Amino acid sequence: MLNPAREAYLEYDMLRLVSELATTDRPVVGILTSEFMFGTPSFGAGAGSPPWAIVEQLKSDVQIELIFSAEDIERVNPQALILVHQTGFDPRMQYAIEQFAFRGGALMVMVDPKYEDFAPTQFTPDAQPASDLRVLPASWGVSLQEGVVAADTLQALSVGFQRDGRNEVVSHLAWLRTTDTNFPSSSVLTGTASDVIFPSAGSIVLDSQSPFTMEPLITTSASGGTVPTQALEGSSPNLLALPDQFTPQTTPVVMAALLRGQPSTAFPNGAPPPVESAIDDPQAPAGPRELYVDQINTPERPINLIVIADVDFVRDRFWVQTTNFFGQAEYVVTADNGALFFAVVENIAGFSGLTELQLRGVSSYPFTQLNEIRRAAEQTFQGREAALEERVQELLQQLDSTSDLADEENLAEEIRRELITTRSELRSVNRELNRQVESVESNITLINILLIPLLIGTIYGLIAVRRSVRGRRRRIAQSNG
Repeated sequence: MLNPAREAYLEYDMLRLVSELATTDRPVVGILTSEFMFGTPSFGAGAGSPPWAIVEQLKSDVQIELIFSAEDIERVNPQALILVHQTGFDPRMQYAIEQFAFRGGALMVMVDPKYEDFAPTQFTPDAQPASDLRVLPASWGVSLQEGVVAADTLQALSVGFQRDGRNEVVSHLAWLRTTDTNFPSSSVLTGTASDVIFPSAGSIVLDSQSPFTMEPLITTSASGGTVPTQALEGSSPNLLALPDQFTPQTTPVVMAALLRGQPSTAFPNGAPPPVESAIDDPQAPAGPRELYVDQINTPERPINLIVIADVDFVRDRFWVQTTNFFGQAEYVVTADNGALFFAVVENIAGFSGLTELQLRGVSSYPFTQLNEIRRAAEQTFQGREAALEERVQELLQQLDSTSDLADEENLAEEIRRELITTRSELRSVNRELNRQVESVESNITLINILLIPLLIGTIYGLIAVRRSVRGRRRRIAQSNG
């Protein structure tokens, strides 16, 4: 539908619609994680855990492939690779990630300097409460600021806190609830999300020698800063002490960013040798395995890397409430965390022809007729208001200069008539404006109802004919062969 509220995304929406019609298979997204995002099984009397809501909803839109090893990345070759709190990395895995990105694969890395939901299990004895960007080659020059998390005095989330046996509501400086002002970028990557909860997010920094440029996607407000990660240790940190440990920053802290660049390979001698993996890949072939033998030393085009310095924001408790309705999970959304995640995944896993458009930001394809109507109305308003102000000032000066009571009454009555007449004229202008806008919007609705379905049907029909012709030619070639 042509929605005037999305005029800035018109080109993107149209191209995305065409790409969806031209693509029959769901995009493949690889996920590499140290977390049990897909749930855990039940063993004996112990109850398992369900999959995260974010995974359950993602399954309906994309084909998810779990990545266990460096070889999996090359074998699966997904459209997008997502790293979620992956704490264990070896050089061979770094090499695979690099070569995947060099070949145009979309890469999204989610790390967390203070993982609030850290809970090691018997299946994850080596799990760590923090992850960082050392999962990427050091030469890329992107990292998290050491030993701190983002904080904000204006956007701190209100939480319950127990003091002296009493429950109080206090501001948690390191748990932030964003608004539109926290999204400085014009990129469509973040969709329409605005109300996002970030618990103890990291601060993304870029080295001066990095081959990348960084576009902040989500930041703190101008009142943002950092607090030491150590101040949040333990199950019940002293939230009342955080203001004393708050360090303001001269610029907003970057919690999510898009990075673009053309780095050279960090592995000029080829793939590092394999090491023993903590997780055996059930689909890996036996014996020595080659890895990206056709190595790329420098990508032909800039690679795109999305970094989000928080993992907790996609945990259920921070954005959704799950209820069981006759055996079916029902989700009640309480924040835009899921919308943010889905928007990013949808964009990076989409049709490759949209990549440059996505990263270029919003387009400028305004509804010019509506804008011209509004501008003309505003000029009329301003002109009449200025004339009214000038006339009223003139009459007030006459009123000040006269001493005759009858003249004062006549002038006061004239001022009242001028005000009534001008206000009536302004209301008429406003009614005419509304009439013209409604007329244009009715035409847009007519286009949505009639022309857009016709356009979509035509495009789909052309695609179907093209596929049919190709299939016929292939069958003829096979029969002649």
